[in-house]
Amino acid sequence: MYLHGNILLLCHIGVLKVIKFFEYNWQVRDEWLNWCNQLTTEDLLKERLGGVGSILYTFFSYY
Repeated sequence: MYLHGNILLLCHIGVLKVIKFFEYNWQVRDEWLNWCNQLTTEDLLKERLGGVGSILYTFFSYY
C-alpha cells in the first residue's frame, strides 16, 4: 500500500505540473494576442525576420 500511495502521489504531482503548464501557456497566448490587438493592420502584415514572414502569416500558416 505504501508503494501504491507514492505512485498515486507522483501521478497527482505530474498532473498538477501539466495543468500549470497549460495555464501558463494560455496566459502567454492571451498576453500575445492582447499585444497584437494593439498593432495596426500594416504592422501585422509587415515582413519580419523571425517566423515565416509577417505576424499574421506566422499565426495562420501551417508547416
